[in-house]
Amino acid sequence: MRKHIPILLCIFALFSFPTMAAPADIDFSDKPALQTLSYADLPNNLTPEEHANILETYQDAIEYMYVELENRAEEIYLDEYYIPIDDFSALFYTVVNRDAHLFDMTDFCSYATMDGYIFSFYPTYTMTNEEYENNKTLYNMYIEELLHLGDGDLSDVEKILHLHDFMASHYFYDTEYSTGNAASTAFGLMHNKTGVCRAYCVVFEEILLRWGIPCITAISPDMMHAWNMVELDGKWYHIDLTWDDATPDFIGQTYHHFLLLDDTTMQSSAYNQDIHYNWLADNKATDNTYVNYFWDDNRSPFRNIGGVWYHLELDTNNYTTGLFAIDFKTHEKTPIHVTKNIWFNWTDSNRYYISTFGGIDTYDGWVIFNDALCLYAYHPETKEIKTLLDVTGSDKGYIYGSYIDDHVLYYGQVKDPAEKGCPVTGKIDLCPLFQNTHCELIYNANGGHGNFHTIPTCVTYTVEVTTSKPTLAYHEFLGWAKTPTATKPEFFAGDKIIMEGNLTLYAVWRSYWNISYKESSKNFSVTAESFENNAGQLFILFYDDKGRLISITREGITSKKTKSVKKPTGARAAGAFVWSDVAKLIPASDAIYANFTY
Repeated sequence: MRKHIPILLCIFALFSFPTMAAPADIDFSDKPALQTLSYADLPNNLTPEEHANILETYQDAIEYMYVELENRAEEIYLDEYYIPIDDFSALFYTVVNRDAHLFDMTDFCSYATMDGYIFSFYPTYTMTNEEYENNKTLYNMYIEELLHLGDGDLSDVEKILHLHDFMASHYFYDTEYSTGNAASTAFGLMHNKTGVCRAYCVVFEEILLRWGIPCITAISPDMMHAWNMVELDGKWYHIDLTWDDATPDFIGQTYHHFLLLDDTTMQSSAYNQDIHYNWLADNKATDNTYVNYFWDDNRSPFRNIGGVWYHLELDTNNYTTGLFAIDFKTHEKTPIHVTKNIWFNWTDSNRYYISTFGGIDTYDGWVIFNDALCLYAYHPETKEIKTLLDVTGSDKGYIYGSYIDDHVLYYGQVKDPAEKGCPVTGKIDLCPLFQNTHCELIYNANGGHGNFHTIPTCVTYTVEVTTSKPTLAYHEFLGWAKTPTATKPEFFAGDKIIMEGNLTLYAVWRSYWNISYKESSKNFSVTAESFENNAGQLFILFYDDKGRLISITREGITSKKTKSVKKPTGARAAGAFVWSDVAKLIPASDAIYANFTY
């Protein structure tokens, strides 16, 4: 089904611009007119070569835009780069679609022009600066979860398939733009589990680039749509993850119609007449190796566990459906669990759907899947099969899909999915079914900042410590510990913890201070730095302009915020204070003042 990016119109109040250095042939004395930019404003007649030439011509402007956007500038001036509006739209969408670190950046903006050139533009963010900084940690955790899909000895094609199917079956296309501006952002997609094509593209590209797989975004102004292109063995292919995500939504489902296609096939798709046309991309896709591949007509996700691929399949000759293992190289299929529980029409048992509506996911070493009447769990090592839910005789309909989020199995049960698809209608906590107890791993920034995601899991599960770091002014983050008063970390990024129940990890901090000082001699400059060691002692070191420690003959030290502090006592080296009573300075003040002579 076609999926488009809505044009969002922004209304801005007119105001005066500051005086700027302008090209000699342009008069910026008048107030620039404000306009909005959307995919519809992209030029639709550029060839890949022309598009590449524009990017090369304005490379300096692109780098400047990146810097300003990373600094979250509200207005970005481009008047000195002489950029026409058509060229600017190509530059803007190149920037916002190829940098996932701008994870709350939307795909539209307002801009001001003078005499056909860009004067400045106003990016649209979905978060305040404080929210953005806090959510960096949460964003990185979402990215980490997706990166694990590439674990194991997988080829690049296998990694692409795994990511494609996971995203299509766990995220939902936002047909109504229900989450507003966030629908087009990477953070919005991963946090809300719903978004539009631009969000899918940015996240997909971020993960592939982290895996070392070249990936770009193709944009069609006429379609108001975007998708990805990837490079495999020196050849480029199209991937439209958005159009492979079933709409209306069927939970846990994914198509494979637009996975690794060449230009010609993208322009002549037989699926619902969903052809792609007039796109901007710097590369051509000419290889058709993956056209009509083994995954093409299967709407079940493919999931890898223990190096083995699994999927669900419908046999219309024998009226059966079930779980199969598939050899990725030979494409040979081995039946694992096959039943007669196919998807009949609810009101006419003589008719049935010629498709599988089974979801497939993994949990604790098990493959979790469904047919029309049951939810199952299969263990590849023991070959055991458990029935988790049987709706035989239910008046609520058949099961039309399932997927797992953390330790919860979600499924959809409806009578007629023809019009509205199949949303989530029920859920099952898998912990007790597998003799595990539900627990949570909680991160506590311990006075710092960072929007950390509580990880629901089960006892005996192995959880990897996040690589994200909290922040705290005048403190260095050392790691994590089980107690809030710990001075030494017990856990570091990437460490694996076997959960034995609820666990809270607290950030461990080491304080440092900015140093100010008064000199009795004005003949040379002095610099100072400080840190607190794990024994709780504060060290303050003074250096001369040649980097040598200064010998101190008389000194006094006070805190800007604590008046009762006495002079330091104990061990003292030339050029350094050692202060054992650090507690009187916590939280760290903006500055410590030192008076000394030479």
